[in-house]
Amino acid sequence: MTAIKGNELKLNLGSGRKVYPNFINIDKAALPETDLRLDLEQLPLPFSDNSASEIICEHTLEHIGHFTEFLEEMYRITKPGGKWKIVVPYYKYEGTFRDPTHKCFFSENTFDYFTEKNTFDYYSKVRLKVLNKVLRNSSKTNIKTPIKRFRKYIPFKRFFNLFLWNIYSEVYFELEVVKEKESEKEKGKLPDEKYWRGLKR
Repeated sequence: MTAIKGNELKLNLGSGRKVYPNFINIDKAALPETDLRLDLEQLPLPFSDNSASEIICEHTLEHIGHFTEFLEEMYRITKPGGKWKIVVPYYKYEGTFRDPTHKCFFSENTFDYFTEKNTFDYYSKVRLKVLNKVLRNSSKTNIKTPIKRFRKYIPFKRFFNLFLWNIYSEVYFELEVVKEKESEKEKGKLPDEKYWRGLKR
């Protein structure tokens, strides 16, 4: 597939039936709402480098088997300063483990691993700035469970969430893509091999 080019593309990855105007709504299911039918696990994605200014992923990333590789593809196609809006199931929600198609799990701190100077920043070249993260409740499925009926009445949710499960069902992240400018890369670049091999010791 020929790469789709541009520098202001807006992508809704794994859109399902929830589509957004002015976005390319992408899903592997043949739905009438889908603008582009694409299996997101087949990498690379058909978009040029630095072509997307905004990416939405709502309840998509948990279905991706190779999460880090997919994140690096999102990073490649996003322009510096581009925004990601991501919603994923919260790891303390029973529905996260109920769904047999879920392959990856998330806490409210998962994307901190991709921030600058994180202890494990060597996991990936992806660099993000976490602009916002919000624990939320949502009933995405019509499966009835008792907790859905009364959790909105639970007081002091953030406190009880430290000890209990099923207080929140999903996490919303707003992230900014951080990329070095070419001039900054040049500053840290090693001298050409022909140069340093010719130096006297």
